[in-house]
Amino acid sequence: MFGWRVHPISGSRRFHAGTDLGAPMGTPVLAAYAGKVAIADWMGGYGQSIVLQHNETQETLYAHLSEILVQPGQVIEQGTVIGRVGSTGNSTGPHLHFEVRQLTESGWTAMNSGAQLEYGLAQLIKALQVAQAPPQTTPQTTPQTTPQTTPQTMQPDS
Repeated sequence: MFGWRVHPISGSRRFHAGTDLGAPMGTPVLAAYAGKVAIADWMGGYGQSIVLQHNETQETLYAHLSEILVQPGQVIEQGTVIGRVGSTGNSTGPHLHFEVRQLTESGWTAMNSGAQLEYGLAQLIKALQVAQAPPQTTPQTTPQTTPQTTPQTMQPDS
């Protein structure tokens, strides 16, 4: 959860700058937006991490990865698999630590990504519902029940 919390390893009260998304080890991690890989390396407590720069004022961080699949300088599209969920660095189990950072007058500042994650999850759920919807069937007609129609002449638009 984004915000102040008791750190699960140190036990001290600290600000948590991202959102932790629990997932099985090795789950593919996708780029939230198109961008350029700024960092793809070990980042201390974040463990194996990737920073994607999306424009001059926004970047995203993907941390605690078990595997990094991109290289610094690489340009990627939204939805590209960039790594795999892990538990590297200061981590208590497999998860993705996701941060959205905005460049402000004070430097890079972590933003609450909750609204973006909710929107993304809503879009995913919507897509899954469409994909799982039963196919539409058309009623079978017999020659006795075929409706009679009057031919219509198509008029060009004026």
